[in-house]
Amino acid sequence: MKTIEATVLVPADRQLTLRLPEDVSPGEHHIVLLIDELPQPEDGEATPTRWEGGLLVYGGEVMAPAQAAIDEFREERLGHFFRKAP
Repeated sequence: MKTIEATVLVPADRQLTLRLPEDVSPGEHHIVLLIDELPQPEDGEATPTRWEGGLLVYGGEVMAPAQAAIDEFREERLGHFFRKAP
């Protein structure tokens, strides 16, 4: 069983197309789609998220304690890619 999480923009025609990772084999699969609606801004209200090059980018402010947690998580994840040789 695999869990794939994504943020998508649902167009007006409600048609959604997904490209699955290469490790998902062709054939019949049982899938579950969970819609967790994000709050929509009022008309004229700015939102801190925007789409850039197919990525959803957060451009809002991050409070100091949250920033420390984000930095710690980022360092941990980078450690997985750039492990030091034993």
